[in-house]
Amino acid sequence: LALKDSSSAARIELLKSIHDALCQATDGQIGKLHRDDPYVLFHCIKSIKTFNIAAMMTKGYEWLGILHEFVVDPQNAGYFGSGDGDADESTPQSIDVNSAYLHVIRLTARLRDSSPGAASKARDVLDKMHEVYSLSNSGHERSGEASAIPAVATVDIRYNAYNLVLGLYRDSRNAGDSSKALDLIQRM
Repeated sequence: LALKDSSSAARIELLKSIHDALCQATDGQIGKLHRDDPYVLFHCIKSIKTFNIAAMMTKGYEWLGILHEFVVDPQNAGYFGSGDGDADESTPQSIDVNSAYLHVIRLTARLRDSSPGAASKARDVLDKMHEVYSLSNSGHERSGEASAIPAVATVDIRYNAYNLVLGLYRDSRNAGDSSKALDLIQRM
């Protein structure tokens, strides 16, 4: 395959499209091959180097949104196996998505004033991290059953995620962001 555009963005897009085409062509015939596979999305997100290119920023938020939908959807709880012994002990039981979410917050934080709404975008990612964190601790509830379905992903929210978002609030020219910063400090 020859690429007209040799940029990393084009390579990322090509690899993602090859994976998606393979998933579509095999139609579930090959093991656990998912169109929106969290590992593929995770690595696509982590390969983005800057949000200064509008297309990469759009893709970054889009891929994070798809990753987030996958990991919080209770229908994907069986991603690592059904729990009936079909997976060996070396098979992971969850994917740590912390660095993908934090990577998007970092890239957003680098934009500072050059992107309107950067603080709210970063806060949205932090809120998504909290959603994954909550699910990783409690799992998905089953109606009528005492035990919960384990979550697909885990996340460990560290202080640096908060610091980046608070820094964006500090640098924001939006008057309402100071109250949002106070709210975030209380949440911490």
